[in-house]
Amino acid sequence: MSSTGVWIVGVIPGDEAVPLSERFASPAGRRPAIPGHADDREVSFTSQPGQPTSAAGRLIDLILSHGPIPDTVRDALMALYPAEEGPGLYVTAVRKVRPAVALRYGLEAEGVSSSPGWLGDFLLTAEEVRQVLPLAEAALALTAPQRAAVLARIDEWMSGLGESPDFDVAELLDRPLGVLRHASENGAGAAGLTAWY
Repeated sequence: MSSTGVWIVGVIPGDEAVPLSERFASPAGRRPAIPGHADDREVSFTSQPGQPTSAAGRLIDLILSHGPIPDTVRDALMALYPAEEGPGLYVTAVRKVRPAVALRYGLEAEGVSSSPGWLGDFLLTAEEVRQVLPLAEAALALTAPQRAAVLARIDEWMSGLGESPDFDVAELLDRPLGVLRHASENGAGAAGLTAWY
């Protein structure tokens, strides 16, 4: 049996984001550092594909430790997302890999510490989008050498654990940032949801 990781990042109406954010399990903005995990900057894989090291396992455990988003909030967000993919909605699904985890692995500790919410799950009001966007730009809009290194790490994670050889790793940098930019330009909120099937 195979599993699939899903990540949805989309704009939501600004007036709907405020009441939902009060019910959201994970706080918006910067997440706190987790002792013993935030310093795992050199997570790597053995030479055998599909065999993560203990540090990679700790990172996965960290992702899973945040607790579920209440179903009522998840359902409300799904109903508020745009109906089709485009500038305001990014949806990706990858066999055996959680896409948001692959991105956080690629960004290493510095990028993770500036990410909103909790490793893929977040809800931002329109005001919070404007506050977070400069942090997201700093973490994701990278210069050529930095970008190449981050993309190589994302590809390492995808190749080591996943079964999607044709996955466009650059989308994990570009598309979520594009959604946040779109939300900011339109005075909207934004939300990310992860799922594992």
